[in-house]
Amino acid sequence: MPNPPPSDRILTRWQVLKGMALSSLLLLLIAFAAVQLSGLAWSDILFQWSLSGVGIGLVLGLCIWGISRVLYQIWIPYQQASQGYMELVLKPLQPVDLLWLGLLPGISEEILFRGILLAAWGTSWGAILLASGLFGAAHLLSPKMWPYGIWAGVVGLVMAMSFVVTGNLLVPITAHVLTNILSGATWQRRYRQEAKRDPAG
Repeated sequence: MPNPPPSDRILTRWQVLKGMALSSLLLLLIAFAAVQLSGLAWSDILFQWSLSGVGIGLVLGLCIWGISRVLYQIWIPYQQASQGYMELVLKPLQPVDLLWLGLLPGISEEILFRGILLAAWGTSWGAILLASGLFGAAHLLSPKMWPYGIWAGVVGLVMAMSFVVTGNLLVPITAHVLTNILSGATWQRRYRQEAKRDPAG
């Protein structure tokens, strides 16, 4: 998910889309800079198009989305934190915008946090945990939203392990894109249902 600054004001659709695009561009610029400074080659970033990679990523994305839904129901602090995050980002968006919600962060974040960092630092547990912790911190909008940051860190760990096990960045990219799209669609559906039940709210 993108990380717009927390605010009490309502963002417009254009502001959210622009924020997603700019944050994704920034992450890609950081990734390019990291490649140059570390001496890595883009060939070191393991990516191979394959139907099996897409399939594994889709299954992984469905699992992450399903666990997130359960977590939303049973862990109230996470529910409150994710509700604030989703309301800020998703409320102004149209259903068609969910494609960008999936693709922009899903591709840029995976290239940096899984592709570049793990290629530069290696795949030791220390490197995996550090990269996953940074991924979680990147989703922490404020200290009050710590449950969302923790869950993002756990998801980052799962994504990293999928990359290490399969050796293909396509797997976490596919999982990330699908998770974002499904999470966004689920929240928007819930929001529309609540709006119908309480039109004045």
